[in-house]
Amino acid sequence: MSGQSLGRKSLPVQLAERLEKDIHEGVWTDTLPGYRTLSAHYQVSEGTSKRAIQLLEQQGVIGPPEQGKNRKISRKARSSVEKMRLLIITDATFPLDKFDEKLLNDISVFWLHRGKSSADVDRVSGDLARYQHPAKLLSQWVHQHSATHLLFYGPPAPWIKAVIELGLPCYYLGGELGYAEFKNRVFPGSSQSWDLTLRDLLQRLRGMGHKHLLIPFDYGKRGFQKSVQATLYEIYQDRLSRAACEASVPVFQDFSPDSWQRNWEKEFMLRRPTCVVASNSFTVLSLYVFCARNNIKLGKDLSLICMQSDDILDWHDPRPTYLEYPYAKSLQDFKSWVRRGFPQRAHTYVKMVWNEGDTLTSI
Repeated sequence: MSGQSLGRKSLPVQLAERLEKDIHEGVWTDTLPGYRTLSAHYQVSEGTSKRAIQLLEQQGVIGPPEQGKNRKISRKARSSVEKMRLLIITDATFPLDKFDEKLLNDISVFWLHRGKSSADVDRVSGDLARYQHPAKLLSQWVHQHSATHLLFYGPPAPWIKAVIELGLPCYYLGGELGYAEFKNRVFPGSSQSWDLTLRDLLQRLRGMGHKHLLIPFDYGKRGFQKSVQATLYEIYQDRLSRAACEASVPVFQDFSPDSWQRNWEKEFMLRRPTCVVASNSFTVLSLYVFCARNNIKLGKDLSLICMQSDDILDWHDPRPTYLEYPYAKSLQDFKSWVRRGFPQRAHTYVKMVWNEGDTLTSI
């Protein structure tokens, strides 16, 4: 059963004890799944599952079988269920947009509804990047909120290590799980795959006839710049030289409005792009100012797509096309993780989806 030693007790007895423990901890709430589901979940034979179910019925933990239904967990067993407290941890330095808030709210509603009176949700936020050794602070948060489970939104690498050491079930949303030191570990959760997203984006732009792209980054994203340059060359190598691809992904120095206007002027004179791929809403805002000053009509003279969703983008005119995280997929993945008893499993990487606006046209 999930790698546990057998000991001297028979397998059905061990499984029955494990099931009763999991019921107490809130893994199974109103009903107990059928023997086939239990066999797959606990990695035992169907015969072992059937016998364990019979033992639980004899002990009054679950009710008798009903045609076509899972066995109900007894009221007495449910009354002894430990309070399931989900602690949601976010980074205070990265404000959540309306999409993030909706996802966390939907997760909270699901958690409370599933656990009913035996469930609770708390949230805590902090400047996570300040802590290179956050184990003590994490333990304090867990103790203060009596947390039994964690949901970590965008965890930095040191916090991931601290969660691993703590040992509580944790669902990860985003963060630095792509680091080499975590390569051989499994982390329940979901994150965007920038590799899949970028390839899909560039292939789509190529199909629309765009050859001269401008994909600027600010000075803090040089590592990502190299990755984009390499992928751009891979997609466009029959049309553009490596040098041209590298030049299409510049870094804009000095994060100030005036310097960025000078950067736009320089890049447009050198490259005459047909499409700009913006990394965030600040880049979009700066480009709109440049286009207004130079009588460039977005969606007609120049195409634009933003690789990040932001509430402010919907205020622009014309409304830009942008990529957004598939929140519904993450919600379903979280629900599946909970319903299956919080298993350790491979992380789910998803591709960003297109939110069509009025700034992207074919050539």
